[in-house]
Amino acid sequence: MSLKEKLFAAGVVGCGGAGFPTHVKLSGNIEHLILNGAECEPLLRTDRYIMTNFAKELVQTAEAVRAELGAEDCTFGLKKGYTSEIAALSAEIEAQKVSNRIFLHTMDSFYPAGDEQTLVREVTGKTVPPAGIPLDVGCAVTNVATLYCIYHALRDEPFTAKYLTVTGEVAHPTVLKVPLGTSFRECIELAGGALCDEYFLVSGGPMMGRPIPQEQLDKEYVTKTTSGILVLPKDGYLSNHSAIPISHMLNRAHSACIQCSYCTQMCPRHLMGHPLQPHLIMRKTALSGKLDGLLSDPEIQKRPAG
Repeated sequence: MSLKEKLFAAGVVGCGGAGFPTHVKLSGNIEHLILNGAECEPLLRTDRYIMTNFAKELVQTAEAVRAELGAEDCTFGLKKGYTSEIAALSAEIEAQKVSNRIFLHTMDSFYPAGDEQTLVREVTGKTVPPAGIPLDVGCAVTNVATLYCIYHALRDEPFTAKYLTVTGEVAHPTVLKVPLGTSFRECIELAGGALCDEYFLVSGGPMMGRPIPQEQLDKEYVTKTTSGILVLPKDGYLSNHSAIPISHMLNRAHSACIQCSYCTQMCPRHLMGHPLQPHLIMRKTALSGKLDGLLSDPEIQKRPAG
């Protein structure tokens, strides 16, 4: 079977969060394969664990996928502070004699370093067009955890188990490998159990993860896109923030916004040249009280002079 057929048969999807089918993502005219090891969500260590402990498999698979796709370049993107991960990958790139085809690109620690459009810009200098995908500039981006699943798929092993971080208010913060369908409760118990009787859960990372009330614990199970389980204080920031209704968030923002435009100046998409200006979005919501249709508003799409 071809690479794409093996990925489809194994059920491999993106492990970074969206769960996009990998056999579809690795289609088209791909000139540059980018392997995302930035793991920009705070507290998660899953990708770092995989890079440190399975560098041989990752580099071997990266070269196999690059060759199958006919991509000219293949780059691991990760942060400069990931010293043990950089050392492990560098050693394997040299040992497997692929240093002329597989490269490392190290970045500063900033958010959102792991965003695929940001990563494409950092690695290649190219900008993915607004509402576009990396393939529009000849790139494909896949998470290193997904790459490790590809390693197994090439050996006709299906995607039936998941590495994930369990951390926060647990006795032994850890990275687990568990079968798909394992309950969140069992994962927490494998991490030594919760340190408090009342807590708040997040599936994923603290920035983009899905909040879960404690009473929903027994309804949550590990899926292919579960990257981590955070056990946090029930009266902590994330718990309190998740309870704030959108209407109240808007009222807070309206009262605080002075149209300084700093949000636009620091917006990652705006910095890449996309016609997105958050301060104008805030101005429109303050006047209309509505969010509908804002991104297609011609005034918001208009780029400022200079």
